[in-house]
Amino acid sequence: MFKVLAYLLPFRFFLWAGRRLGEISFILARDKRQIVLKNLEKAFPDFSPEQIKSLALKHFRSLGMGLVESLYIWNSNGENLKPLAKVQGLDNLPDDKGALLMFFHTTSLEIGGILLALFTPLSAVYRKQNNSKFNHKMEKGRRKFLQSIIGSEDLRTLLKHLKQHKKVLYASDQHSTRGNWTFVDFFGQKTAVTTAASRIARTSKIQVLPLSIRREKSTYRITIYPAFKNFGDNPKQDAQTMMNWVEKEVRQVPEQYFWVHNIFKPAPKDSYDRLIP
Repeated sequence: MFKVLAYLLPFRFFLWAGRRLGEISFILARDKRQIVLKNLEKAFPDFSPEQIKSLALKHFRSLGMGLVESLYIWNSNGENLKPLAKVQGLDNLPDDKGALLMFFHTTSLEIGGILLALFTPLSAVYRKQNNSKFNHKMEKGRRKFLQSIIGSEDLRTLLKHLKQHKKVLYASDQHSTRGNWTFVDFFGQKTAVTTAASRIARTSKIQVLPLSIRREKSTYRITIYPAFKNFGDNPKQDAQTMMNWVEKEVRQVPEQYFWVHNIFKPAPKDSYDRLIP
């Protein structure tokens, strides 16, 4: 059904529908709304309650668009989507070695990664979703455009791809209780993030390039920046460098960051940096 609608209706209609869906979710999804409001209050302490609420509503509209974008692109054939993308920095990709394209969780993460794959071959690391039906649809949609999708726990396959000089999308602005992580400063808050990218860079001797995805009305600006310098030498310093860049990007379009995640988790009393050589 969605595939038929995607063929018959203009893309702008789906973004409009996504905004309306987000507005409804803002009203009905009370728990998620409270998480977003608390995150925004911590990130923007100088904002008034009215400004926080306004930004939260914009974020829910962006979330709604993100969901519709995902469904739209999973049901599309690909080539007709190229005009939606404004890609910059492809010349920053190394020709003779693998690379991690380090991006962060935005509401347009899904469509942005797939759009970039229309311009250069890509693989992606992903985390399986709890909903098996949604996870199946997501995997099927991604496999149409990506060289491969790699489970977030499958380090061996990731290293193999990098050794084969492949370029891999990797989101590293959150932490996993299973892996290595450290505390860094993010929007003035002590925030736990993974250090996996630093260890991968050190092990594989590959470059780590920042990647930003930004929705601009009904198009998407995708920018590949020059590689981080000396990434892999110091996991904690690498994590802080990465999150400094993420914060700078988020402040430009804050409603598009994934505030619905529990970003600023309280540190346990006996908290420590979980760094394993």
